[in-house]
Amino acid sequence: MEYYGMTDIGRYRTENQDAFAVLPLSENALLAVVCDGMGGEAGGKIAARLAMERFTSLVCGKSALLLSPQADKTGERMAIIETTLKEGVDAANDAVYRYAKDSIDLIGMGTTLVGLLIIGSEAYVCNVGDSRLYHLTARAMQQVTRDHSYVQMLIDNGLLQPHLAAAHPDRSVITRAIGVRATVIAETFHLSLCPRESLLLCSDGLSSYVSNEEIYTLVWGSEEVFSLPNSEKVKSLVDRANQNGGRDNITAVLVTY
Repeated sequence: MEYYGMTDIGRYRTENQDAFAVLPLSENALLAVVCDGMGGEAGGKIAARLAMERFTSLVCGKSALLLSPQADKTGERMAIIETTLKEGVDAANDAVYRYAKDSIDLIGMGTTLVGLLIIGSEAYVCNVGDSRLYHLTARAMQQVTRDHSYVQMLIDNGLLQPHLAAAHPDRSVITRAIGVRATVIAETFHLSLCPRESLLLCSDGLSSYVSNEEIYTLVWGSEEVFSLPNSEKVKSLVDRANQNGGRDNITAVLVTY
């Protein structure tokens, strides 16, 4: 696996409230997470970093169980992993929620979270909020996660056409976040990978300013583009987000299987 991640403050923000981590767990296993904080200049940064640290700490702490041959033999690996990812989200939520309760200035702070665990050729994903994970192949790009946002709710209820979502005035309003309430529900997803496929985790500072077509072109637009190092492709994505406005912090992690 090849992987690379970076975060950028953008062109207008005075502080970067995104956080990310990429952690190899073994030769064929990897954990990655992107968090996008909210809730004031101090609160968002704290929430994102705290959620990222607690999520990765819990999942890494159970890596021996997740990678054990016994999980494969019993056919329980998927259930164990999904439970662990949700436990990681719960730990992150509890940490942010408790931290905010100790300071009146931080009440209401929170963060999105999108997490990825790859074991062998299997990818397991969890998300809360509107940070996303995309699956890119030689044929197409698909958004794996589903936004927990007001705009997505309108789309789900047939009140808004998907192609109008990017221009909606409430496109940044999310309906679910880490740390805002005592409990939170994460969604989980699973997909099988083939060689030369990529997974992109990103905050909405990227997805709101770089179209799906642009993302695909910069990551898998041609054989020549695909052969570039992930570091160059990620930097191109971040540069494009800044060129297209850059009004938010920008974070991207690209993993190629």
